[in-house]
Amino acid sequence: MMERGVVVGGSIAGLLAARVLSDHAREVVIVERDRFPDTPAFRAGVPQARHAHVLLERGRQIIESLFPGIVQEMVSDGGRLYDVCRDFSFVTWAGDAVRFEAGIPFLAVSRPFLEHHVRRRVLALPNVTFRAETRLVGLDGDATRVTGVKTQDDTISADLVVDASGRESKSHEWLQALGVEPPGVTIVKPYVGYASRIYETPKSDVWDRVALIASGIAPVYTRGLGMVPIENGRHLVTLIGVNRDYPPTDEAAFTAFARSIPLPDFHAWLAAARPLSDINGFRFEQNRLRHFESCALPAGFIALGDAVASFNPIYGQGMSTAAIGAEVLAGVLRKPPPAARLSRVFQARLAKALKEPWNATTTEDLRLRGTEGKRTFAHRIGYAYLDRLFVLAAKHPDVRRTLMEVFGMIKPASTLFRLPLALRAMRTSIPRGVVRPQHAPISVAPYAP
Repeated sequence: MMERGVVVGGSIAGLLAARVLSDHAREVVIVERDRFPDTPAFRAGVPQARHAHVLLERGRQIIESLFPGIVQEMVSDGGRLYDVCRDFSFVTWAGDAVRFEAGIPFLAVSRPFLEHHVRRRVLALPNVTFRAETRLVGLDGDATRVTGVKTQDDTISADLVVDASGRESKSHEWLQALGVEPPGVTIVKPYVGYASRIYETPKSDVWDRVALIASGIAPVYTRGLGMVPIENGRHLVTLIGVNRDYPPTDEAAFTAFARSIPLPDFHAWLAAARPLSDINGFRFEQNRLRHFESCALPAGFIALGDAVASFNPIYGQGMSTAAIGAEVLAGVLRKPPPAARLSRVFQARLAKALKEPWNATTTEDLRLRGTEGKRTFAHRIGYAYLDRLFVLAAKHPDVRRTLMEVFGMIKPASTLFRLPLALRAMRTSIPRGVVRPQHAPISVAPYAP
């Protein structure tokens, strides 16, 4: 058992990493630059927290395994559990996917609510302490071994330092200061913008949908929206714009942007819902994958969460991939390799675990011509195949269920290519006259930044 582990960052990735380390270290210290709120409130260190979040089923399972009973606690505190295929509408250019009872749950809560409950559980661990409002200025050690972290006030020694400081991580600077060549980076730039508002859920039966994700719909393929229930009888509506087609945050333009997405029933729902918050904006330029697995990493230092892979938030993978990182860490520490190899073993396993979600996100982002990134012939083949699955999912429950299992990361992507499903897909044609997002012209005059 190690003496002390230090986790840099107290968001979801850091909290889950601290929970794992608490089983393997006599002391765990979480260093966070923010002040933690006492309630499920927004904090500046998580700017995307005001917008729609979805905890995928794999992430829910991992968090429940780390904190038994936490899902029911959140439900008792105002959250809700729904069925992902019955209650979550999935609308694309291929139509509205068929809805049915699938037995795959999704937890309907806001990001601050989820983080608050996880943080409360971590605070209750006897060997975990928080150093809030503490700024990290570097790593202690040398190119072969990290021995702790340097804050603006002192140095905290550690057997293992975990960088969970998010997409703004300074790990490349910290490592360079020790004489270590920082990891290489892969970048795909979709230029995404959000505009979000909380509403009181309409009391009348305006629409029979509980949640909705819509994207890539004619005539404006760069626009989409998410409508998700959150705790205590509220909904969070997020308008989405890709390729610099940023949704506005003033009242009239927000409504006009929403109405440009051809979903009349949603428009009626929005008109009936009472706003409970201001309209908040957020912009995300790039997906970024740091290749720590190929870096001559010093012993005693690892990175996970958005510090490694920062995903386009549209696909709801961030919190779940953070949970996967914690799961990988737990597996490595269960039968740890020699201390000199632990960092590299962990980063190699994490890179393998992140390959599928990274490919899924960037492949979808690269559909649109305004996304900057490397396109290959494999992308074209993949779109031709997946588009036929989307057409099938609009009518066939078994296909939609398979897609949701893969999107929810409870089954591998290879499930989509098993022979019976592949044969059905190859026999399926794209409806005549339908323009798919990858073929749509760049015709929208985006809102000015």
